[in-house]
Amino acid sequence: MNENKKTNQLRPTLDSTKSNYDKVFSYGDANNEDDQLECMSANTSSQSSFKDSFKEILRFTKNVVTSSSSVIITPPLLSPTDSPSKQKNVLNKTDLSAPLFFPHGCEERHISTTNYIKETIIDSKNSLLQDTDFNNNNNNSNNNNNIAQFQNSDLNTNKKIKGYLEHMKSKGVTFIKVTRKKRTSYNFMLIKGKIIRWKDKYLDIDGIKDIRIGDDANNYKNQFNINERYWITIIYQVPKNKLKGLHVYTNSVENFTIFYDSLCYIVKTRHELMKQLSIPDNEEFAIAHWGCRKTNDGLITFDDLVSMCLKYNLFCSSSFLRKIFIQVDTTEEGCLNYEGFKQFVKILKTRREMKDLFHKLVNKPYMDFEEFINFVVNVQKETWPNTSQDKLRGQFEKYSKKMLGVLTEKELLKYLLDQPPLHPSKDNYNYPLNNYFISSSHNTYLRGNQFGATCTIEGYIEVLQRGCRCVEVDVWDGSDNMPVVCHGILTDSLSLRSVLEVIRKYAFITTPYPLIVSFETHCKDTCQLVMAELITELLGDCLYVDKDKKSTMNILPSPNQLKNKILIKVTKTLETNSSSSNSSTNNNNNNNNNNNRTYNTDAALNSGISGMSSASGSMYDSEYDLSPEVSYSCSNATNASTKVNNPLRIKKKRIPLIQELLDLAAINGLRFRNFSLQESKTTKHSFSLSEKKYKSLIKDSSQKLAIDKHNRRYLMRTYPHAFRCRSTNFNPILFWRLGVQMVATNWQTNDLGQWLNIAMFQAPMGEKSYWNSGYVLKPRYLLKNVKAKELNNFYRDWNFKILELNLDVLSAQLLPIPESIKEIGEILNLAVHVEVFTAPPVDTCAVKSISSLQVENGFVLGEMSGKTKYIKDNGFNPVWNSKFCMKFYNTELNFIRFLIKSNDNVIVATCCMKITDMKKGYRHIPLFNNETGERFIFSTLFIKIDY
Repeated sequence: MNENKKTNQLRPTLDSTKSNYDKVFSYGDANNEDDQLECMSANTSSQSSFKDSFKEILRFTKNVVTSSSSVIITPPLLSPTDSPSKQKNVLNKTDLSAPLFFPHGCEERHISTTNYIKETIIDSKNSLLQDTDFNNNNNNSNNNNNIAQFQNSDLNTNKKIKGYLEHMKSKGVTFIKVTRKKRTSYNFMLIKGKIIRWKDKYLDIDGIKDIRIGDDANNYKNQFNINERYWITIIYQVPKNKLKGLHVYTNSVENFTIFYDSLCYIVKTRHELMKQLSIPDNEEFAIAHWGCRKTNDGLITFDDLVSMCLKYNLFCSSSFLRKIFIQVDTTEEGCLNYEGFKQFVKILKTRREMKDLFHKLVNKPYMDFEEFINFVVNVQKETWPNTSQDKLRGQFEKYSKKMLGVLTEKELLKYLLDQPPLHPSKDNYNYPLNNYFISSSHNTYLRGNQFGATCTIEGYIEVLQRGCRCVEVDVWDGSDNMPVVCHGILTDSLSLRSVLEVIRKYAFITTPYPLIVSFETHCKDTCQLVMAELITELLGDCLYVDKDKKSTMNILPSPNQLKNKILIKVTKTLETNSSSSNSSTNNNNNNNNNNNRTYNTDAALNSGISGMSSASGSMYDSEYDLSPEVSYSCSNATNASTKVNNPLRIKKKRIPLIQELLDLAAINGLRFRNFSLQESKTTKHSFSLSEKKYKSLIKDSSQKLAIDKHNRRYLMRTYPHAFRCRSTNFNPILFWRLGVQMVATNWQTNDLGQWLNIAMFQAPMGEKSYWNSGYVLKPRYLLKNVKAKELNNFYRDWNFKILELNLDVLSAQLLPIPESIKEIGEILNLAVHVEVFTAPPVDTCAVKSISSLQVENGFVLGEMSGKTKYIKDNGFNPVWNSKFCMKFYNTELNFIRFLIKSNDNVIVATCCMKITDMKKGYRHIPLFNNETGERFIFSTLFIKIDY
């Protein structure tokens, strides 16, 4: 049977699945869960039908179940009850959208499929009705009647969607596809219910990460200088975790509606299928897996249960499962029938901490609206607009039991699972650039160690799509006078053209705020000229260049002023030694790489030298000011002679930059010598300091205050020490506390330093958004211009508030099975380690915490760290109920890290957050792979936090 025929045969099954699902689960008004289960088991025909349908879904989505792809959908936000004039005003302000779903599965539970389809169609239809170019007054009147009918008819909704899908499959829709070079009209069709095809190109709908229209798409329209109303941008993922953007627009309201609504429906439906397979309700789970595991006698054995739990990553030991099995095996025959299996699933998935919480909140079987308001306002500490009467009523009705109008424990849990753990960013982006911390990357092209690792453009793709706003490009001489990007002689190389093409493509894929490209230039004049030409050719339309060379601006532009702009940062050489220049010129005749040096490669590697990355003529501090000394010489990057001198020191040549390159620079990098240089008073300059140099300076109290003063008005960049050859990271808080804007870290290494860096910029740009801006406004005490000699008094007079952290670590859900565990073992002891990282005010640097950490039902490990007790055998839903309490200064640079570890020190999952970004109350926080940083889709840590 060919694939098309299979899909066509399966389609009626998928379409009928929802009705079967409703038949099986239409007993939501029963008094309790046991009554519901009894009603469901009585309806055996529906149960059998659903089981068959679910098997088909399993087969249909077998390649989807393990996917970690995720979706954000951005439908219009217009109410059908709004007046036409109000709707038109909203549309004119392009207030169309905000994402409903976070990537990585964080928010898949937001809206049921039926409600989502209904809301999407209503809102899209409203937006179309207000288009005066396509509708006259009579048509508006008729269409408004249609909306009223549509609101009251789910049947009409389904017919509309089915009609759209049929149209997409049979005829397709015509859109104009936009790229940097051209605009081409294509017909987009739906293939096999999950693939969008145009010409010879394909887009797998399961790879869609974001669908943007309205305001959310303005970033891309501005890039292409197109002002089309019916514009759709689709961000999707291709193999190797690359993000791509498909930009299309049309003049046809009908085509826009069909394409957009069809995509939203298919994406949501397929995610619901994946969700059902990953975290189904008790009955769904039992139905789906019963037929797959039962024996010929219609029973399921304990060994089958253990195998099933391991297959579906249910992290429990066999002894833990055995206790539940014995509890439900009433016949004591060592096998379970269907009813016993259902009871086993129910006990396994019971969250007893939620039962305790619900009893504590209301002490009765349900929660009414007034009690819900009290919970949201006084326990969750939500603030306006989340506490408006309309918002609260809408939330309550969304989750409450139909007909009864109350929340049970189950509905409250659904509500809590849907609430984001972080406040959206409220930063004002209208301050000068130097007033922000900027997400920055060090040696972005490297994916491993600082020497011997492979250079790859994947490094740029990854950091840019994660919101990094300052990337580094080291440029060296290549063959045929073409510049290349590499880490000196110690790595392979990339063409500069390929790097710039990737930067241009991904620069603004997740955030519209400015990107700084920091160049370290080690090539001769010929390659520098090619370098300038490539920058102009590939980045020209995005470059921010101060056209008035004689301008003396006193402040830097703001991120809002620099939206969708790329800023070039290069080193401006202040002086050149003529003899060095002549020597360099002579050496060029014998050395294509302009590297007349002697070098003992093995000695350097053994000493931990990470590469040659900074030119000696640079006026910024090189990351290779090493001692003892080593001198080196090489005719090319792969053929090095060896000569060792003692003491060892790297001797480097001064490489001045050509004027063509300097003219492109928006930021001039300077090597730090002192804060009295005339050049250091210019607005455009940026000091670059190595970790080693910075730590040396701050040992002197006057230099520390000078750095603090400098960074209130000008830019500074710091980067890891050269001896961090394994690409480890420092603690960035040490640099942020003195206002350093660009604290560059090695993004390829997910150690403590990088987790803190991620946490700093983690807050989403909006209430419904996942993406971060890459910019964080500094604390107020770091913004005011203060003279260095007055800073001590300034800090003493500043009213640093005391932050009292009260944290309850309650439980975890669906923890991943560590790779080191090949089979379910007998001993699984898990505890949550809690660590607080903070920077005290400068004048109280000896004091971190005001009171020592206090732990209840756990252990104190240090002044600012502790852990829960160990829970044995259960990684599926372990409950700790541990309390942590401590006090420290609120410098707005306070972070907390959670590590879930086994007793043999295996890290199962982790999460790091900025404390003041966290929402208070009961929250499910996401968990990540400690080494790769990848999100575990359905794994969460349930906590209560107050501060």
